Amino acid sequence: MRQRLARFFRAEHATASIEFVIAFPVVLLMFLVTLELTFLMARNTLLQQALDVTMRDVRLGTIVDPTRISLEDRVCDRMPTISDCRDSLALEFTEVNQQTFAMPGQRAPCARRSIEDMTARANDTYETGEQNALIVVRACMVVDTITPVMTDAFDLFARTALVIEPTE
Repeated sequence: MRQRLARFFRAEHATASIEFVIAFPVVLLMFLVTLELTFLMARNTLLQQALDVTMRDVRLGTIVDPTRISLEDRVCDRMPTISDCRDSLALEFTEVNQQTFAMPGQRAPCARRSIEDMTARANDTYETGEQNALIVVRACMVVDTITPVMTDAFDLFARTALVIEPTE
């Protein structure tokens, strides 16, 4: 029995398989995490671009008397690759005090919206403020992961600012 065990431990014919079995899951996990983070970064870039272009339309006056839901819909229309955008996007508008210029934080309140919340906000208008008002627009989107490696949803944030131009 000792001879067989000694011969088994000296054998080298399966060493490559053992290395593969140990190393492959680690390499696969690193690949999947990198893939997931790449998609999250791409979604965040799409959110920032869609928010900037939509707020540009507001600044130029091509959107007249927008509601919060209509602005969220316009942002989502510019992100066709994100399927559940309308269920997970929330916009927040904050007028900045021009005496102190105290800016709101980076992150907007973020939560998946319920049907009741969406119907309550359907006619919620976006307050344009007075002339020369500085408004910070923060967007938050809850996105699910695409790989089974990370099971939680992630919050993506974007923000931009706009100034209400004088009409005269």
